[in-house]
Amino acid sequence: MATAKAEWQARPAPRARTPTVLQMEAVECGAAAPGIVLAHFGRFVPLADLRRACGVSRDGSKASNILKAARAYGLQAEGYKKELSDLAGIPPPYIVFWHFDHFLVVEGFARDRVFLNDPETGPRVCSLTEFDENFTGVVLRFVPGEPFSRGGERPGVRAMIQSRLGASAAALGYCIAAGLIAVPLSLAAPLLSQVFVDQVLVNQVRDFMTPLLLGMLVAGLLQVFLSGVQLQFLRRLRTKLAVVGAGRFLWHCLRLPVSYYAQRSPAEVST
Repeated sequence: MATAKAEWQARPAPRARTPTVLQMEAVECGAAAPGIVLAHFGRFVPLADLRRACGVSRDGSKASNILKAARAYGLQAEGYKKELSDLAGIPPPYIVFWHFDHFLVVEGFARDRVFLNDPETGPRVCSLTEFDENFTGVVLRFVPGEPFSRGGERPGVRAMIQSRLGASAAALGYCIAAGLIAVPLSLAAPLLSQVFVDQVLVNQVRDFMTPLLLGMLVAGLLQVFLSGVQLQFLRRLRTKLAVVGAGRFLWHCLRLPVSYYAQRSPAEVST
């Protein structure tokens, strides 16, 4: 351990920050880990495609299948049996077999800390001692080859929102517009009330009474009208999203391959 730590600190490698790709199930770490590496090099592949490419089953995935899948996407992939002291000379990111039951990505190290990208939890940092206790010696290294090409759709909140609200952009726009217009009206009500108290009730300036009362009445009516419009469009938008979401989910379930259901127990499918 002391020798490994000395090697680790003597030859520091720069940290390779990788994007987050989370596994949906416990057995999908063998598909999510190469997805993290591919995304780091600029190739974004859906987790469902990686699951098929890596041959994920109820027992997980094999390291050999991960290497085959990576080569199919244009990466030069090699598997090694390494000691902890040998990892300092391997440029990150690379995949290691963790605790004999999990694959995760090593982003780099600094002194006695190891930067990991865990498909189960996301990026995290562990101590060198913890890494040494769980490292099994299996290392999968990947480098872009000649057939490798960047591509795919980068996952993100913006793309998800556009896919869900793209057909309802008009209703959403009306809701936002009504809310923005209602803001100055809500600010005008206390201002008019203050002027009414100061000028009409205190200073007895009766000329302001009629226009102030009319202004307060118009502002109140407009605010009620805009609130009703906003509420109406929000109800329609909520109903539409619920119906469309349920339809998409049912259609997605019907289009799933038979292997999806064969690899899962009835309890997993129902939940």
